[in-house]
Amino acid sequence: MSIEKAVWIRAAGEVLPHQFSQFRRRVDLPEAAEAVLRVSADSDFVAYWDGRELMRGQFSDYPAEKTYSEIRFRAEAGTHLLFFDVYYCGIDFSTGIRGDAGFWAEFGAGDSICGSTPAWEARINPAFLRDRLDKLTSQLGMVVGYDARCEDDESGWCAAVESARRGRPVPRPVPLLVNREPVPGRLIRRGSLRRESREGSYAEQVAADRYGDSPGNGFWFLYDLGSEYAGLIETEVDLPPGTVVDISHGEHIADGRVRNRIGDRNFTDRYIAGAGRRRWTLRRRVGARYLQLNVIPPDPVREVGLLRIALRPTELELPPPAEFDCDSAEACRLYRNSVRTLQLCMHEHYEDTPWREQSLYGCDSRNQMLFGYTVWGNYGFAAESLRLLARGQRRDGFLTLTAPSLSGPPIPAFSMIWVVALWEHYLYSGSRAVFDSCREQALRVAETVLALRDAETGLIHLPASGELWHFYEWCDGLEGNRRDSGDSQFEAPCSLFAVEMFDALFRLTGETAWIERADALRRAVYAFFWSPEKQCLLTRRDDGRTHELVQLLGLYTGAVPEEKRRTVLDGILAEKHLRVTPSSMPYLVRVLAEGPREAQLYLESRIEREFYPMLAEGSTTVWETAFGQADFNNAGSLCHGWSAVAVYYYHACVLGVRPEKPGFAEIRRSPVATARIRNMRGEIVTPSGRLVFER
Repeated sequence: MSIEKAVWIRAAGEVLPHQFSQFRRRVDLPEAAEAVLRVSADSDFVAYWDGRELMRGQFSDYPAEKTYSEIRFRAEAGTHLLFFDVYYCGIDFSTGIRGDAGFWAEFGAGDSICGSTPAWEARINPAFLRDRLDKLTSQLGMVVGYDARCEDDESGWCAAVESARRGRPVPRPVPLLVNREPVPGRLIRRGSLRRESREGSYAEQVAADRYGDSPGNGFWFLYDLGSEYAGLIETEVDLPPGTVVDISHGEHIADGRVRNRIGDRNFTDRYIAGAGRRRWTLRRRVGARYLQLNVIPPDPVREVGLLRIALRPTELELPPPAEFDCDSAEACRLYRNSVRTLQLCMHEHYEDTPWREQSLYGCDSRNQMLFGYTVWGNYGFAAESLRLLARGQRRDGFLTLTAPSLSGPPIPAFSMIWVVALWEHYLYSGSRAVFDSCREQALRVAETVLALRDAETGLIHLPASGELWHFYEWCDGLEGNRRDSGDSQFEAPCSLFAVEMFDALFRLTGETAWIERADALRRAVYAFFWSPEKQCLLTRRDDGRTHELVQLLGLYTGAVPEEKRRTVLDGILAEKHLRVTPSSMPYLVRVLAEGPREAQLYLESRIEREFYPMLAEGSTTVWETAFGQADFNNAGSLCHGWSAVAVYYYHACVLGVRPEKPGFAEIRRSPVATARIRNMRGEIVTPSGRLVFER
């Protein structure tokens, strides 16, 4: 038996941010055996066996709690080559925390175990460029530059060195992503271009290109994948060595081409061709429907040899989604697009959008969990995202803005919503395991909020420092752009989200103190924010704007007393307030579904008004907001998980199926009135299996 204990190693030399390394080890097997390979890296890896890719993808973990990925396969007798491409980010983003560069591997076959040691060979990969260090976005990661002319360079290999000491990694908590068959791009436009600027990021250079100029010094090609996908861009080319291929990706072509430079965001990576026919895969996952190639040969040519451009979807393995069918073609299409959006926003964890951020937020993920439970029953995946958020609890008691991350000020409302998500996980799954594992963090969030209670009013008062983001939704007056201060600046949504959190903790713990706190806060909200003149809840006392979200939260949490509920509901139906955006629409669905017939019919029309225009635009997913790509200064996402509320509406309201007790031990069936959907049939996934309902 041969045993070689694995330690953390890295390539010799200076460790730099955005660095690509390679590791290799020859393995002699006297006979065929079942093999197992375990790999961990800071920050990412691809593993190969005799040149064949085995697996890729580091779980989005914390630097102090590293995980390994594992694959089992049949290894034949003989001499084999274990080879690894490893990427070290070394910069904090919304998707990861800067750690120490390191690589760990353990291979076992038969009686032999070999682990990563300084005896392994390693080097810095010479093909990856360091001419630019540009961020794709401030949340997501770095732009990649690659020179295929260096692929045949075998220099630089030497013994690895031991990296910063850390313990043995633990198994990754979610399965490896599955590589699907590549989706080829369909060429829809092409032409000549002239590039004069060689300054700035790759995206800036592409944005400065002059299209249609003759004579040009380059070409551009625009490809349509037919639908939005999330995965790895693959190219196959036969170009003169030194040809620059700038690859831009995006969700739309509203400008006639891919919008590749938006503010300080750079949606363009660079590939420089080597001699002959070459294939290349961009290792960073992208979200896109359109791919644009700007090709600049080193010398004038009449044509260029682009053989293939494709995107290989990388997906979380899921069972088939719950089926839904009805006599409205638009409703069926919206359901499919919403399910597709949810799927594209799940990889290592829930993501807000696969295009711009790929970040795990407390609010976004709560919506995605709530919408997806009855589609897939993916309770285990949801549990790990909840735990990942819990590990990001800060010293002040709130959760980090995203996880794993240190970037950005936290949003207190998102921390409170995360606690509510723990209750909803128990309600849908029937398992208390997630709450039990996160109980300490959940109670600390609640205690942190309680410590901010104002003695005079009984309301929650967030400090006005820039260390907290007073965000509730992307609606004028609720986006948290103002930094309020003073006792006159209490905000109703903050206290109402706290009520919802206290109610959830009562259901989870059975401790009456939480319901008593919730009741006291309900009374305080009504006493302070009720406007006899406007007959609704104010958002702030000194703010003339009123918000639909505040009215919905007031009704949903019971802060509005019985004698005023119809008045507040009528104000919502009359659209007297600034309306909610998709992120807050679960509250619209819940409140109006419990209302009279006119409220239920209004809910149907709101769903249609919000989302049917997206269908009319030919979108295959649902957008971040109704303004689509034009929102956020032309940076709006067209695939956003928090907007897939139609799934929840069709399941919980149109089919009318909700869990009455945890785990669907009792089911509540209460379909709402609809004007345009008369006949429907659908599945609801529960812990006990799929249930079929008709109407």
